[in-house]
Amino acid sequence: HNWFQHISGLDELIGEANISLSSLYRVCDKLEAHKEEIEKALVERTRRLFGLGEKLILYDLTNTYFEGSLRESDLARRGHSKENRHDRPLVTIALVLDEDGFPKTSRVFRGNVAEPSTLSKILDDLLINPPRQLKIGHQMPTVVIDAGIATEENLNLIRSKKLHYICVDRRRVRELPEEEPEVIYEKDDTLIKAVRVNESDEVFLYCISKGRAEKEGSIKKKFQSRFEEELSKLRDSLGKKGGVKKYEKVIERIGRLKERYGRVAHFYDITVKEKDRKAVEISWKIKDSEKFETSFSGVYCLRSSRKDLSDEELWSIYNMLSRVEASFRSLKSELSIRPIYHRIDRRIRG
Repeated sequence: HNWFQHISGLDELIGEANISLSSLYRVCDKLEAHKEEIEKALVERTRRLFGLGEKLILYDLTNTYFEGSLRESDLARRGHSKENRHDRPLVTIALVLDEDGFPKTSRVFRGNVAEPSTLSKILDDLLINPPRQLKIGHQMPTVVIDAGIATEENLNLIRSKKLHYICVDRRRVRELPEEEPEVIYEKDDTLIKAVRVNESDEVFLYCISKGRAEKEGSIKKKFQSRFEEELSKLRDSLGKKGGVKKYEKVIERIGRLKERYGRVAHFYDITVKEKDRKAVEISWKIKDSEKFETSFSGVYCLRSSRKDLSDEELWSIYNMLSRVEASFRSLKSELSIRPIYHRIDRRIRG
């Protein structure tokens, strides 16, 4: 309501400056009830107007958080917040764009949904369920997804539907092949080098990004410092009056720290010595220093069934996922969808 009256220009466009909050709620209910028809009409109109090729399916998810009481909502669930709002329930928003940046379909999932599980529903919306949102030409589209969605099960699903895919390899292989990497992109301060490995039915493109290496190195330094600092505090508390000493409590604390600093914690071996059901000593060490360093080296591996594409094309197409991320930023900023105050699921979806 505040967005309608004070941020957008809709009041001037439709000539209704004093529309009530209850009226907007009723409109929201109508939008939700006719969501599929509205999306289909918009998809078909943009397809006719702009002659869209629809050769790419750019798919990603985000989530946002709620304020207020949510006893009536099944969608609002606690999960991993992409905005670091772990104190609030979340809802997950899924969006598909084509290569020209036009939306094809969207869905709202529970806040704790496992991201890989959403792909089958989205592909059904695009290819099977009426109203089908994608017209298939001579060339089957290529699904572009991030590592969080690109499980082996999902890649097999994509293959079963005779589609292609480009994704980041979930196996997080950070060691480069022996071949000398070649520059595939250079502009301003951005420099990308790559090594290509062709296999029987797939191509793997190992990419090296100087900017990504600097960013990952900064993250590693920050998380490592904080993780070890928290471990030191916990260790020091063993000898202090009122400090945490019970073995089970110490293990529980360490578990929470591992969860909070998961990016670095799994590289550590942590030993807690016990005596009379009390923790008497905590020590830690990095299991594999070389692997720890290479995991934050700015190297990532693209995986694709499109062996016909050049290195530059593979990298450029994968980076089109940033268009979906830009759409999410617009939803959260210009359209002010965060935080969500609705309590009823149909209005959350609307």
